[in-house]
Amino acid sequence: MRTVRIAAVLLVALAGPTGCAYFNTLYNAEQKYKEAQMQKEAADPDRPQISKSEERLYTDAFEKAAKVVKYYPDSKYVDDALLLMGKASFEKGDYSTALRKFDEILTFYPESKLVAEALVMKGRTLAATRDYEAAVTALQAAETIDRKELRDEVVYFLGVVREGQGETEIAQQRYAQVVDRHEGSDWYSEAGLRAGDIALDRSDPGAAVAFYEKVRKHGRTPDERYRGGMRKGEALLELGEYERARKTFEEVGKKTLDLDDRGQAMLMRAKSQMAADNEEAAIDEMVGVIQDYERREAAADAQLEIAQWHDRNGRLEEALEVYDRVKDQGTGHPAWQTASARRNEIQRVLDLRSAVEDEADPDRHQNRFLLAEQLLEKIGDVDGALAEYASLAADADGTEWGARALFAEAWVLENRLGDQAAADSLLFRLANYYSGTEVDGFARRKLGYPVWNVEVVEPPPVKFVRPEGTDDEPDVVLERVEPAAVDVSFPPGVTEAKVWVRVRVADDGTAAEARIAKSAGEGLIRLDEAATEAARASRYLAPSAGGPTYQVMEYAFPPDSPAVTDDEPSAAERDALLNARDEAAANAAKADSVSSSPVQQPESRGPILRDRGGDGGREN
Repeated sequence: MRTVRIAAVLLVALAGPTGCAYFNTLYNAEQKYKEAQMQKEAADPDRPQISKSEERLYTDAFEKAAKVVKYYPDSKYVDDALLLMGKASFEKGDYSTALRKFDEILTFYPESKLVAEALVMKGRTLAATRDYEAAVTALQAAETIDRKELRDEVVYFLGVVREGQGETEIAQQRYAQVVDRHEGSDWYSEAGLRAGDIALDRSDPGAAVAFYEKVRKHGRTPDERYRGGMRKGEALLELGEYERARKTFEEVGKKTLDLDDRGQAMLMRAKSQMAADNEEAAIDEMVGVIQDYERREAAADAQLEIAQWHDRNGRLEEALEVYDRVKDQGTGHPAWQTASARRNEIQRVLDLRSAVEDEADPDRHQNRFLLAEQLLEKIGDVDGALAEYASLAADADGTEWGARALFAEAWVLENRLGDQAAADSLLFRLANYYSGTEVDGFARRKLGYPVWNVEVVEPPPVKFVRPEGTDDEPDVVLERVEPAAVDVSFPPGVTEAKVWVRVRVADDGTAAEARIAKSAGEGLIRLDEAATEAARASRYLAPSAGGPTYQVMEYAFPPDSPAVTDDEPSAAERDALLNARDEAAANAAKADSVSSSPVQQPESRGPILRDRGGDGGREN
C-alpha cells in the first residue's frame, strides 16, 4: 500500500509554519492508521469484527486527515488525506463513507497519482458490499493504469470478486497468478490459501497440497506459514496420505513458537494416526497433548477427541466420564460447549435405560420408545435404536405402543438402512394386526391397501321413566349407612362441615366406586374418608331396576348439623352438580344399551341428591 510521499512532504515542511502544520496533522493520521493495521495483522484473521482499540485508532486517523481537508483545502496533499479517510472508513466497515471519499479523489483529482489506488480501494469496498459487477469495473480500470506496486493487489481482488460471482475457475487462475508472479506480496499467502481451498472444493486435493506447500514455504509471516502447513496436512488427510500428513503436522509444530498453534499441530498429528487406524498410538499422542498443553485449547480439543472415540465405539459410560473431563481444561473453550451438550444426550440415554429395566414401571413402554428415539436422533446409534424398537414391538404386542414401535422400526429399515423388503414386512403386520391404530392408515396406504374410515356414533341419551302405573319416585338409597364417629378439631371459626360423595352404582346395587365431590375442607380429610366409607357401605336401587347410575350422598359433621335443606343450592353447589351430571352422562353414553328389564335404563343425570330432597333422577 502507498504511504505519504516523504520527499515532497519534507519540502513542504521547509516552506514554513503553515506547511509544517498540515504535514504534522497528516503524518499523525498516517501513524494512527499504521498502528491500527499492525494490531489487525496480529489478531485472529477469522474474528467477526475489529477490536475497540483498532476502531478507535481508525477513527483518530480519519479525524486527523479530515482536518487537512477542512483547514488546508488548497494543500497538495488533500488527495492523500481523502485516501486515508476512505481507507480508515473501509477498515471500520463504514463502506458508504469509504466509497464517497474514493469517488471524491476520482472526481476532483483525476490527475492525481493516487487514482489507481483509489480505484483499487473502491473495487475492494464494492466487493465487500457484494456489488461485484461494479467492483470488476473499478479493478479493471485500475489494471489499465498498471501501477507496478499495485499489480498483485489488483489481480488478487479480481480473483476475490470472481469467486464471489461463483466463477471459481477464473478466480483460481487469478490467485495462481499472484502465487506464481508476486512472491513477497502482501496478498501472496491469502492467494495461495484461497487457490488451495478452491482446489479442495473441486475435489482436487493434489493441487490443493501444492498451493498450500507454497504458502508454507514462502509465506511472509510465521502465522501465514503455519496456516499453509496446517492446510497442507489436512489436504493430505483427504488424499489418504496419512503418514505424509503426520510428518507435515509434526514439522509445522516444531517450527512455530506459539504454544497454542503448536498444540493444535500436535493434535492434528494424533488425528493422522487415528485416520490411519493406529488408535492406540493416536490416543497416546492425545494424552501427551493434554499433558504438554494443559488448560490450553489444544488440550481441551484432545480430551474431546478421546471422549468422541469412546462415543463412536458405543462405550457411552466411558465417553460420559471423559466428556466431563473436558471442563478440567477450562470451560471457556469451544470443546467444553460441545462436550457439555453431548454428555447431556448420553445421560438421557443412560437414564432411560435404567427406567426400562424396571418392569413394574407403568411408563416402561413409553420409556423404551423414547430410548430408541434418543439413540436414533441424538446418539446416532441406528442399530441400537432398531434393537430397542424391535424389543418394544415384541413386549407391547397388540397395543398402541407396539404399533408405534413397528412403524418406527419399518421407517428406520427403509430410510436409514435401505432395506425395503424388511420394512414392507413390518408394514404388512401393521396393516393386518393393528387395525384402528394411529399408524395403521399409513401402513395400508404404503402397501396399497384400502383404508377404512371409522365413524364413532354417539347414541342418544336414554331417559329415566317411572314404572308404569305409579307416580311414586323410586327410593334410590335402599340402605343408608352413616359415617363412623370421627374425632377432629375444626379450624377456627368453623363449627360444622358437609361432605358430598359421588357413587357409581353397580348392577347389584352396591357402590362400584365412591369419590369425593365436595370435601369437608382443608385439615378435615378424616371426615372425607369417613363419608367415603359410609357411601361404599350403603346399598342403592340398581340401574337395571330403575335406579340412577350415579348417586351423590351428602353427610353432615357433626351428625346433628342440618343435612337436608329445601333452599336452592349455591352457585358452587350447582356447578358441582352440573359437572358431575355431565361426567355421568359421558360415561353412560359408553355403557351397554338398554337392558332386557321391563324398566328402561335410567337417564345418567347424576349426581342424585336423594338425601337432600333431589328428584331421584326424574326428567325435568
